[in-house]
Amino acid sequence: SSCYESDDTRFAHYDNTDEVKAYWKSKPEFFKWKTIADLPTDLKWENGADVPEFGDPAAKKGGTFRDYHPTYPPTFRPVGPDGNNTFRGEHRDNVDIYLIRRHRDADVWIPGLAKEWAVAADRKTMYFRLHDNLTYSDGHPVEVEDFFMTFFVMTSQNLKDPWYNDWYTKEYASITKFDERTLAIALPEPKPDPLWAVKEDLLPLPRHFYREFGPDYPARYQWRISPTTGAYTIDTDLLKRGRSITLRRLKDWWARDLKNFRYTFNPDFIEYN
Repeated sequence: SSCYESDDTRFAHYDNTDEVKAYWKSKPEFFKWKTIADLPTDLKWENGADVPEFGDPAAKKGGTFRDYHPTYPPTFRPVGPDGNNTFRGEHRDNVDIYLIRRHRDADVWIPGLAKEWAVAADRKTMYFRLHDNLTYSDGHPVEVEDFFMTFFVMTSQNLKDPWYNDWYTKEYASITKFDERTLAIALPEPKPDPLWAVKEDLLPLPRHFYREFGPDYPARYQWRISPTTGAYTIDTDLLKRGRSITLRRLKDWWARDLKNFRYTFNPDFIEYN
């Protein structure tokens, strides 16, 4: 695992904190800060409480699920050069939890990172209240401004990924923070169901992890393992370069006892050879 842990020593210290704040301030029409008192009073909040739970309470937790993968990934970065490789789904798309999720058996929305959500009458603006105990796999709390960080990273030329630059510039109109647990996302145009716009396209990017995001992003972050909001993370102690990657289930995962989470993500380890 030392081939991953020692990579950071090749790069000089870099801190983009001031750059990020200046960027947010330069786009007041997109990045907005308000208070809870500014929330519309006519919102109909939903939480999926009346939806039947999926997952089997008889399922046993533990053990190792072994699978194979055709190639070893060229990077652990989820975006940027080579980021969209065949292994990305195994440690990112299928692991991280989004704001809301689609129920596996019923055609309805259920909580993800957000415990409650509401759609404004304009069919463009969505409001979310995050779970109170949200943390990343490294223990840092998930905060609303981590979603602000997503737009800083995804629209930056330093990403070296034009597709994401284009998508995150055109598909969203604004993001608003009301407090550390409450945010709103607005789209440029109304949608029949605007919630689909955040189902698999909007994840928080931890500010502490991306604090060194800059011009050398592809090389600096080549083998860094981003903290996850999901039940698994890559176990660096079990990495065998070119041979296998093992995901470890988090024992203190924030959603382990919640409805629609508690009977899923059962293996302690998922090993890809």
